[in-house]
Amino acid sequence: MSKTASVTTKTVFSTAFLFVLMTITFETSRAATSCSNRGHVVKQTANLARHLKEKTQELQKLYIASQGDFHESFCQSRVNNLPDTTIAGNTPWEKLQSLYTTLNVFYRHLGTVKEQQEQLQEPSNPLLHKLGDAQAHTSNLAGNVQEILQCLEPNEPVSEPSGGPTRAPARNIFQQKVYGCAVLIRYREFLGQLNHLCAVCRTH
Repeated sequence: MSKTASVTTKTVFSTAFLFVLMTITFETSRAATSCSNRGHVVKQTANLARHLKEKTQELQKLYIASQGDFHESFCQSRVNNLPDTTIAGNTPWEKLQSLYTTLNVFYRHLGTVKEQQEQLQEPSNPLLHKLGDAQAHTSNLAGNVQEILQCLEPNEPVSEPSGGPTRAPARNIFQQKVYGCAVLIRYREFLGQLNHLCAVCRTH
């Protein structure tokens, strides 16, 4: 190998190594900055959950009012295969992981409700926009929880829920309307537990 080639190889290697080092430093610095704001993220998450719970209650009322005749009966039936409102786990990290997984599952259910209502409602019905808002807020909430998880245990992978979009076991319009109301009721109950969990996270 010529002297010039040797120098060129060393230069390329040094440049590549410097790039990798700068990347690691940047990622570490970004993670440290993010985790230094964990208290703010926890508070933001609690506020968002409280806001979303209130909006979900309003959304449920709008949903019922948009279902036409016999709308009061749609929310009195039970629906299987919906997420459990109980947050599982013993440690704060395990509870947050359970919360993160369930939020993502509810995100899919809300998407299914929105798809079904798009077939049943006029495009101008504000219910469709509100369902989209609820889904977007749910995604933001899950993102906040994921950030807290990564700060608590940087080396522990965050489990993602498996499977594709959730499909409701609804075969006719009545069952679809019952399913939608059941999703909103269950989701509001689930959000009611989140503020307590955020309070626990502030102490860890």
